[in-house]
Amino acid sequence: IATNKLFILAQTMSLVVKHEFKAADEEKSVVSNKEAIICVGSTGTGKSSLIKLYCGDNVVVGHHTQSQTINSTLFQESKSNDRYWLDSQGANCSSGTNDAKVLTDILKKLYDEKINKIKVIWCVSGDMCREKQEFQAQAKFIKLLGDNIWNSCLIIKKMGKPIPKKMNGVLSAANKCGANIKDDDKKRLYGFKALDHGDFADDDLYNYTSNEKHMELGFFHDDQILSGVTHKLSQLPIAQINFTIEKCNKCGIKGDRRFVY
Repeated sequence: IATNKLFILAQTMSLVVKHEFKAADEEKSVVSNKEAIICVGSTGTGKSSLIKLYCGDNVVVGHHTQSQTINSTLFQESKSNDRYWLDSQGANCSSGTNDAKVLTDILKKLYDEKINKIKVIWCVSGDMCREKQEFQAQAKFIKLLGDNIWNSCLIIKKMGKPIPKKMNGVLSAANKCGANIKDDDKKRLYGFKALDHGDFADDDLYNYTSNEKHMELGFFHDDQILSGVTHKLSQLPIAQINFTIEKCNKCGIKGDRRFVY
């Protein structure tokens, strides 16, 4: 009860105090070795399943049109102290949340964890030949993360080949937002069919090809997905997010003015 009273008091004070910020002498920006992989995409494109491979069983995976990601959620990678994965409530989320709220939610979580280095994975699936509205919305959302963010973005096609083709709709949406990605881009395009998360018993392409051909066609097990995605990410540069630390003249609180209440 006492904790709740303190929380309510803090909220009340935040409404009363109007901060007057100036640059803090000791610290100009967040400095950290931590890095986050921000995953963007519609429900059902494999975002949460991919994050689960890296971060463990506490990641909730949905198999329906209703998003399982109510808010953007940050997970620490199981085998790393400095890398995190962020399951975003995407620009085309079925709950209808707008881009500005999602972006603020993402930045706040990164700020609280002192993470200012990011890369992006954009998960896509379905009909990718047409420039659908969801691809346009997601591309615009990704651009909001920074002017040079596309250099640090890996596009993964669910149920695709390692070098995906026929992604004209996705690439058109991305390129209109400054991506400059061609369909033979081996660094920023990737695809696979996840053998451990689907039923391929009726897939003639899988059944009538040799095991040696399966990887060439994109049929991967979890360990192969981990290896492939990790390699692709290692080829991309890190994008930097600037959180400016300032100090309030009135109350002495320090932080980025966007996230200090």
